Formats: sequence, structure tokens, C-alpha cells
Amino acid sequence: MSSSIASLLPRLYDVTAGAERIAGSVRALQRLATHGGAASLDLAAVASAALRLAAPTLEPRAHVIRQVFPVPLVAGDEVRVGHAALAILQFAHAGFDAETGNVSNRIVVCVEPRDHGVVLEVSDNGRALSRADLDHAFDPLRPAPSRPARGAGVGLVVARSIAESLGG
Repeated sequence: MSSSIASLLPRLYDVTAGAERIAGSVRALQRLATHGGAASLDLAAVASAALRLAAPTLEPRAHVIRQVFPVPLVAGDEVRVGHAALAILQFAHAGFDAETGNVSNRIVVCVEPRDHGVVLEVSDNGRALSRADLDHAFDPLRPAPSRPARGAGVGLVVARSIAESLGG
């Protein structure tokens, strides 16, 4: 194999990996977009789809630890639960500086059976919320100053509303 072809192989692998990531994102979007209404859903599959969609944004800033276990089906609206999961992931992502891609940054996503139910839990070690931010964390249109992000600041409000409407 000539050296010029050998030098192109890493680029070909990058293109292939990128195409696979795009295909996975498209499948995840289709999955979230084509299912609606209250039905039985696999929270692990919904969380995995949300993670695939958010990965290009999350992974440059933090190491994403996936602790997604097989869980029993739960009643819910797959689109709304997927939207809530994405909002929570975006909030976790906002806890890290845009310029920082530090390997010590962590976002942990856990889906597991717990206390006769199923839990989706997201935690991070980004900037902590101030007491004032915590007091208003679910006020619509009030983004946390300690976690500046693009948008109107309604992500956590929407996520909480969806969770509560589904009995979470």
C-alpha cells in the first residue's frame, strides 16, 4: 500500500464514523418523532436515543457515563419523555465552560429499576447552582446565571412538567 493511501485511511475512518453517528442520530430522531400518545415505552431506549442525539454537543465538553440498564416498560408518551431527557441533558451540558473539554468533566446518565418503578437520573460535576438559582430552577423563562445556555431557559420547566404529567 502506498504511503499516500495509508495517510488517507485515518480520514476515511473519521468519515465512516461520522456517517454512522449521523445515521444513528437520524434513527433516534425518527424514533422520537414517530411515536406519540400514552403507551408502554422502554425508558432505557428513549434515554439511549436522547444520548445519541445529544452526544455531539455533550462529548466535547464532558465524559458521558452511561449506566443504562434493561428496565420494565412504563406508561408514557415517548416523544414527550424524549424531549424531557434532551432538556435535562442540555442543562447538564450547560454546567461546563464552552472552551473546556476537560476529561474530569462528567455527565452520568442512569436508567434503572428503583423502588417499584423506573428512574432516569442525570448528574454532572459542572458548576454548582447558587441557592437563588435552586430557588428558581423551575421558574419559566429564568435561566440560571451560573449555567448560561442558549434559549429561553424553559428546559427544566418543560422536563418537570412532562415528568409530573406522567406521574414522575
